[in-house]
Amino acid sequence: MTPNPTPCHGGRLPHLRAELAAARYDEAAIRDRLAVPAASPLPPVGHALSLARLALGEQDTQSELIRLLLLGQPIRPGGTPRPSTELVDMLTSARLVEHSGGILHPLVRLTPFHDLLLAVDHHNEDSAEVKPDAVENPHLPTEVLARLIPRESVDRSLDIGTGSGVHALQLASHSNTVLGVDVSPRAVAFAQFNAALNGITTARFDMADVVSGLDREQPFNLIVSNPPYLVSPETSVVYRDGPSESTHVGTRVLSEAPALLTHDGLLVCLTSWSVSDPSDPAREIRGVADRAGCNAVVFVYAIRSGPDDALRWNAHRGEPHQIQQAAQRWMDFYQQQEIGELAYGVVVFTPSRGQRPWFRTERVTLRGQEFDRGQLRDIVSALDRVHRRHVPGDLRPHADHEIESISKIGKDGTRTVREQVLRSTRGMRFAVDCGPQLLKAITSGTDRSTSDPATEVIATMRRRLYELGLVIGGADG
Repeated sequence: MTPNPTPCHGGRLPHLRAELAAARYDEAAIRDRLAVPAASPLPPVGHALSLARLALGEQDTQSELIRLLLLGQPIRPGGTPRPSTELVDMLTSARLVEHSGGILHPLVRLTPFHDLLLAVDHHNEDSAEVKPDAVENPHLPTEVLARLIPRESVDRSLDIGTGSGVHALQLASHSNTVLGVDVSPRAVAFAQFNAALNGITTARFDMADVVSGLDREQPFNLIVSNPPYLVSPETSVVYRDGPSESTHVGTRVLSEAPALLTHDGLLVCLTSWSVSDPSDPAREIRGVADRAGCNAVVFVYAIRSGPDDALRWNAHRGEPHQIQQAAQRWMDFYQQQEIGELAYGVVVFTPSRGQRPWFRTERVTLRGQEFDRGQLRDIVSALDRVHRRHVPGDLRPHADHEIESISKIGKDGTRTVREQVLRSTRGMRFAVDCGPQLLKAITSGTDRSTSDPATEVIATMRRRLYELGLVIGGADG
């Protein structure tokens, strides 16, 4: 088989995309066929349960394509059913598959992700044998960041550590121009192929180490990054691992990228960092934000101990003695670096524009996460107004919310609301207990000039709901 293959883009890619769509090679159809829930990544290479489901189901062109392009299984193109000769020719000319000895062998993996098709490397993500320049398949952090990226229309966007180009290609749907950069020339080649395959012409891809060499005279309205995010002793896998402190790629993105933001631009970065103070888990990020002159909100979704992290990231090694050896090496590294805990989160920076920067940490869960629809921008805007003591007086529940109520029915049949939760239905699923009377008081513009306890409670709740984007003011909407 062809060593270290990269796909080749040419004039037939739009037709290839159409043929794959006609065969129902898309995310929704494949998830339905393989019974993969929406919250989980599509299965890894050679996934036994998925192969069994295909074997027990109807044998059609879709099942053959899933075997070949997603699960990495060779197929005989002369069997029944089979992909058409034209489709096989297009897959071969694009170097997605190789025809050898009457058998089609997959060269890369073709993963449907939302409305995209992404060529990535066909390695097993759970394997210990991963090439250093492997182009990674979309996985759970990819989905997390994809759902948090603000979908507002902007002029210029930047994706740092673009890999397969997944986030850059999504940014193209609401940006006039997009630039994706990666330190790996192989990743850039895959991203360029994926842009051509998906018919996206407003995204270009270049090599760069974080933002080195980029023109600071052409700032970006939106910068996103899912860089190598693990703090670990590993150095063999460039897309995943990195050392701690200032040389960690996530820290470099947060330190260097703000210089390329417009005055109201947003930087959204999914990363991890070592925790030096358990009472202030984002203290390290606070220091980076101060040095960069940025306001910051950090959404922390996990804090793990060193042993937990070491075992979690080495469980794929299979044999108990291999897991133990690798985990011990990680623990020795953590001890040398004086790392007790590690935090995982989404960091959002915006320039402080000459004012004293503000900083906020929120502990969140990503369960039930929806697409952003403006949540991050609303939160950043609200925190900035609160920092400047400009909380609007005319607050109302945001249109993207739901009220969950628990009621009691009296003997006379009347219904009384006993508990009420105001919950966001966009982005992260923030929820705040807020009974009907309190919510009415919050949104009625109650006079806050007095200092009685009830008024102070209402003022505190107003501010909290506003900061989370659950209520907005007239000027915000």
